[in-house]
Amino acid sequence: MPVYHFPPNLKSKPTIIVWEVKDIAVIVVGSMFSFYFLISNSFVLPCVFVITYAVMTIRVNEYTILSGVINALNYVVIETQEYDWERIETSDDKHTGKAKGKCQKKTIKPKQSNVDTAVKKKRVMQVFRLSFAVLILLLTTATGFVYYHQQECAVARKELYDQLNITFANIDWVEYGTKSIDAKSLIIDSHGEIRADPELIDPSKLSRITIDYTVSGTTRYGDEVSKTYQKVVEIKDTVLPIIEMESEKIILPIGQSYNGVDNIKAVYDPVDGPLKKSETLDLGTYMITGSLDPNKAGTYTFAVDACDRNGKTASEYFYIEIRE
Repeated sequence: MPVYHFPPNLKSKPTIIVWEVKDIAVIVVGSMFSFYFLISNSFVLPCVFVITYAVMTIRVNEYTILSGVINALNYVVIETQEYDWERIETSDDKHTGKAKGKCQKKTIKPKQSNVDTAVKKKRVMQVFRLSFAVLILLLTTATGFVYYHQQECAVARKELYDQLNITFANIDWVEYGTKSIDAKSLIIDSHGEIRADPELIDPSKLSRITIDYTVSGTTRYGDEVSKTYQKVVEIKDTVLPIIEMESEKIILPIGQSYNGVDNIKAVYDPVDGPLKKSETLDLGTYMITGSLDPNKAGTYTFAVDACDRNGKTASEYFYIEIRE
């Protein structure tokens, strides 16, 4: 009679190296996704998921870390553990005839599972393993695509940032006393939406105004990108006071006196208006210097000096000739 020898592991699941075939399939697919995201975007999180799954499914003597986790969940969730209390008689109870006794916890072990329970457990374990594998693949794919989208958004923001620009006119100062100027009028070319702070340049006083420009745009993914520029504009007063006289030369007979103020028609600043006469030259004033001896023939020189409120000065001269 022939004797047949069968290997002891006929009921074992097909394995390659230390993994089941289906686990190999999950690891290979996950590795392809992970390798793609690692090379293209240096994103390592999918690799972490795949390596974790690979370690948890290493099979040694028909056991894996994942199966241990499943068995633990099965022990806690499916096979409910029950506890009861029972009374134990003591020698005192027998002597006195009174049932005092002690109570102690007694573990009631679950009965041996029947065929239906075993099948149910097997199906639960299969569903759990399949769900775990699908979850790993979904997490790997989702995190990869999220990171890829973030990288695409970053590239789009960088491209738009490089395109945003402002070209300013070659204007560094504005004349004092002119009308208010729109800050955007200093721009001759731009790419993007422009905002300026302040929006108007006020030339009513001498100062240095720093204008903050913000140029912005929106990427194809809806992200807003902005770039800031600064331009400094100085308010200058370059216009001198104006001195108007009746005549530059006055001829008088000897013995006739004359007041130099009578030769002044107007002294004023084009922005601030008339200047006041003063004995000393201060801001916003004018003065006349010169002396005249009406009894002595000759030519006498008079100077008119004016100073506006910003310190700009101007001078004019007129002459008085005394003739015999």
